[in-house]
Formats: sequence, C-alpha cells, structure tokens
Amino acid sequence: MGDRLFLEGLEVFALIGVHAFERRTPRPLRIDLEFPCDAAAAARSDRVEDATDYDRIAAAVRDFSARHAFCLIESFAEHLAAHLLHFAGLDWVRIRLRKPGAVAGAAAVGIEIERRRGERHGGGAA
Repeated sequence: MGDRLFLEGLEVFALIGVHAFERRTPRPLRIDLEFPCDAAAAARSDRVEDATDYDRIAAAVRDFSARHAFCLIESFAEHLAAHLLHFAGLDWVRIRLRKPGAVAGAAAVGIEIERRRGERHGGGAA
C-alpha cells in the first residue's frame, strides 16, 4: 500500500448526537486519521515543502467539526472522509472516531471507516 502518515487522538468539538442536550453544546470527539504520503521524497530532500502537510489536514478536520452537525457518528465519519478526500486530494483515508461518554460505563463508542477516492458511499463532500 505504500507509505502512510497517521494523526492520532486529535480532539475536536462538534454538535453530534440524537438527544436534544447533545445538540445544544459541542461535544468532544477523538479522531485518528491514516492517509497515504510520499515519505521517500521528503526523506531524500529533508525539506518540509516535500512532506505532507498534516497540520493543514488537522486544521481541516477541526474546521469541518466546527461547521457541521450530525445525529450519528456514522454520518460524521462518512462526510469527514468525503471532505478529506476532496480537500486534501488523498487517494484514501482511514478514520477512527471516538465519542467519549456516550455510553455509561464505557470509555467511548466509535466507528472506524476507510474510504477511497472514486468509491460510492452514502456520504458526500461537505
């Protein structure tokens, strides 16, 4: 599959949930991302210009989270994947999303999805 970058445990805040109280105040989410990169080019040159700008991708995730509201984590993950494939021009992205405190007695509930450019799924670019 080639080289991959990952971003682990990115905390964002989003209006997400089916209950009214969840939709009044942004709730924390934890997001892990994995996506392709060309590590060899950056390694050869040791220049930031040849590396994948993961800070830009993290900013895109934060911005997306602040601008959108969803009832379901499945919807959030699907639309975020479509956004990142479009925004960052990625060939594929793997997203693991956790919603802390959603179930009493559990650290979090979550979902993991992987999407590829050109695949047809329920989400759309947002």
